[in-house]
Amino acid sequence: MNVCKRSISRQKILRGVILALALVLLLAAGPGVRAADRTTRSADRDIRIASLKVAESRQAAGKRPVYALEDAFNLALESNPRIRAAQRRVVISRLLPEKARVEIMPKLNANGRYNHADRPIDYYDREVIPEDQTMGDLELLQPLFRMTFFPRSEQADEEIRGSRQEYYQQIQDTLYEVAQAYYQVLQARELVANAHDFIDLTAEGERVSETMYKAGQVTEDVVVRAELNVTKARGNLLESENNLKLQKNILRNKARIRDSDFDVLKPPELQPPGKDFDTLFKEALARRHDYQAAEQQVKVSGLDVKIAEASFWPSLDGSIKYYVNNNPAYDQDYNYLLSSIQVSVPLYDGGTRYSQLKEQRENLKIARLARQELHDTIEVNLRTALTNIESYRSRLDNLKKQVELAQKTYEITSTQFSYGAATSLDRDQAVTDLNSARTSLIVTTYEYQMELLNLRKVLGTFVEDKVATAAQREKKEEGP
Repeated sequence: MNVCKRSISRQKILRGVILALALVLLLAAGPGVRAADRTTRSADRDIRIASLKVAESRQAAGKRPVYALEDAFNLALESNPRIRAAQRRVVISRLLPEKARVEIMPKLNANGRYNHADRPIDYYDREVIPEDQTMGDLELLQPLFRMTFFPRSEQADEEIRGSRQEYYQQIQDTLYEVAQAYYQVLQARELVANAHDFIDLTAEGERVSETMYKAGQVTEDVVVRAELNVTKARGNLLESENNLKLQKNILRNKARIRDSDFDVLKPPELQPPGKDFDTLFKEALARRHDYQAAEQQVKVSGLDVKIAEASFWPSLDGSIKYYVNNNPAYDQDYNYLLSSIQVSVPLYDGGTRYSQLKEQRENLKIARLARQELHDTIEVNLRTALTNIESYRSRLDNLKKQVELAQKTYEITSTQFSYGAATSLDRDQAVTDLNSARTSLIVTTYEYQMELLNLRKVLGTFVEDKVATAAQREKKEEGP
């Protein structure tokens, strides 16, 4: 029995050692290749776990999980395919410096051939039958000078910077869509609450009308009209609830929320910036990632021109060849070493280089025009956003006054109707005006907040913390 136990324990120990060795070999197989992916996946998993924990903790106090705007941002960052694709393009761009260095890296080539003659060769006054030959050579080619290397190397760095700016811009664009959907849910939810209040107002009018009808103070048509108002209010509630479901589905898709039903928290109200247009416009040009990407594209196109110009320069190569021949002729040896330096001067290639140079110069003009177009677009969008914000502020002040007056009118009209001093039509009109004023105030309030979000996007300051986190992660993944 003891021998059996020792045998089993040795087997367990042996299995543990084998598993440990396999794990070490697996980790050592490709640490450089998989380090960035492991870091990214770990960070993304932490983001999702943190967001889900927050939602679950809020769910404990109610029946549905509750997400804040920050949670929606984190979930979108973790799984949105457009953001992930932009991030992978940054990874691909990091390979460009290596591709540029390949141009001046040594090349090693091996060649082999077999020679067989099927008939004699006349050599002076006799015939010579060549013997079969097996030959081979090993060539080491080292480029010594390539004018195109310098602009290609610089271009690779510019491509990396440009891909990063596009990645950051993709984060802002995607999260802006999430924020829009989030605010649409908030607006739809308040419209549902307002629809419930509208039902309460019409139901109160119906109750008063029935009481007055029983007392003989009004005719039956007043009661029927009051019932019709309640029915319309319920239809309005149904439409508002359907709209809320639609907006939640949109947010669920944008933020990759997995819950079938959820609720959202109202974020703090945004405030307009207290700066003039010129200051804001300068900040926008300095911060907009798409504008920085356009700047990088101009630099890349300029370097393409330099690469095309460098193709007119001569190139210098050095090579070392080692030959082996198993059956050499009289003027050959069994093996020998040959070294050479070669200078190549391009003279004429049918006009290919000239056409490429013209093409790259035109591409440079196109890149500059695209940058100028974006410059003008930013200016127009900034002026439009500032104008809309001022318009919304004036409208909000007016709508708040309208709601206040509509509430007073409703209260006065309802009291007058109870005493017979106002008709049912007056009361219905007061209820309709109050509901319309409240609805307009709710819609305009969230349109104002979304316009403030749009202003931050135009300025390039939207979700700056998320972009900064992504930039820090890029530095860690790139390494020293």
